[in-house]
Amino acid sequence: MRILGFSALAAVAITATPALAGGPPIVQFNGYSVTIEAGKASGLDPTKVVTSKAEQACSSVGKSARLEEERQIRPMRFQYFFICL
Repeated sequence: MRILGFSALAAVAITATPALAGGPPIVQFNGYSVTIEAGKASGLDPTKVVTSKAEQACSSVGKSARLEEERQIRPMRFQYFFICL
């Protein structure tokens, strides 16, 4: 029983890791632009995390990211549009 409990706990931890480590999701990337969605909690600004994620995506095609637009799509949820230059 102890092994089964540990196995279940390990499986949950392993499957949750990518969601926690991944940060805000990229909803669109085509090599020329990146769109990322992120929530804004009170007092917290996700701009640095989102910009870092966009830089990673754009660098995969040898470019750098530049923020073009930030818009609210739902309460406390924003969409960030970057161009890869």
